[in-house]
Amino acid sequence: MGNTNAQLKLRIRLIPLLIDISAILVLITGALVCALSLFGLYSPDRLLRMVSGVVEQSWGIHFAVGVRLVLGTALIVVAATSRFPVIFEVLGWITLAAAIGLVFFGRERMRALVAWLAARPMSIVRTWLVFGAVFGGFLVYGIPIE
Repeated sequence: MGNTNAQLKLRIRLIPLLIDISAILVLITGALVCALSLFGLYSPDRLLRMVSGVVEQSWGIHFAVGVRLVLGTALIVVAATSRFPVIFEVLGWITLAAAIGLVFFGRERMRALVAWLAARPMSIVRTWLVFGAVFGGFLVYGIPIE
C-alpha cells in the first residue's frame, strides 16, 4: 500500500513538469515556425533552398517525422492548460497523423513536393508563408505565460 502511495505522489509531481515541458516545446516550435515564415517572406528562394537541403539529407525525413511526433504529443499534453484546449488537442492529433503519413509519403515524394512548391510563383509561396507566420504566432499566443 505504501509503495502505491509513493508512486501516486511521484505521478502527481511529474504531471505539472510534463505540462511545463510540453508548453516550452510548443512555444519554441511556434516561435521557430513564425521566425522561419517571416524569413521566408523576406527571402522565399533562400528558405526553399534551405528546406530542399534538409529534404536531400538522409536524416531529413526522420527529422520531419520526429518534430511532428514531439509537437503533436506536446500539443495534446498542453491542450487542457492552453487558451484553446479543443483546437490544441485537435491540432495535436492531426500533427501525429501527419507524422505517420509522412513515413508513408517518403523522401522522393517530399523532394517532388518541395520542387513543385519552388516552381510556383513567389506570391503563392509568400501567401503560404503568411499562414505559417500566423500559425506560429497562434501557437505562441495559445500558451498562457504565468
